[in-house]
Amino acid sequence: MYICGTKKMLDKLKVSPKQTTKQEELDELFSWHANLVKFDRRQSIVLMNDESKYTIILYGLLAKDFSQLPQIFREAIRKVWRKEGIEESLIDGYLATAGEVQFVKTKNRNLISSLNQACLEVGVFFESMVNRDEMIQTALSMKESRLLAKMKNSKYAEPFEVLNKQLKQFADDEES
Repeated sequence: MYICGTKKMLDKLKVSPKQTTKQEELDELFSWHANLVKFDRRQSIVLMNDESKYTIILYGLLAKDFSQLPQIFREAIRKVWRKEGIEESLIDGYLATAGEVQFVKTKNRNLISSLNQACLEVGVFFESMVNRDEMIQTALSMKESRLLAKMKNSKYAEPFEVLNKQLKQFADDEES
């Protein structure tokens, strides 16, 4: 799984991003863009899937959490998708195929623009919905992923619907 971090996020993590080859960049279902933002003066991360634009929000990260981000990202995907009603076997298959979390540089301006839009929406429209007792913002992530987003084909769609379609296609490919 590739986490394409903004410069601000990569600097905070103190990691040098891995260089990817063109072949590795092709599978956007296993690639996520991430940005470090502040909500309510707390460090937070907005994580957006490159293929579907599905968004997962992490709130109130502490210094110790940054060293455990790969595990936290995987746990967040599992928790939010489970709440979405996605089958456990499909989540397991996705995480197994995605592999180890690797931090890379952001890929293109369109994805960064979509990520910035998600950060803005969460900060402006949904900040009052933040559950201050939880790091993984399940309800907020689900709400954000129901807003229309511009996809690669220049059409608008709900990220949750696109994700569902992509995961079903992934499951069918796994069975073949």
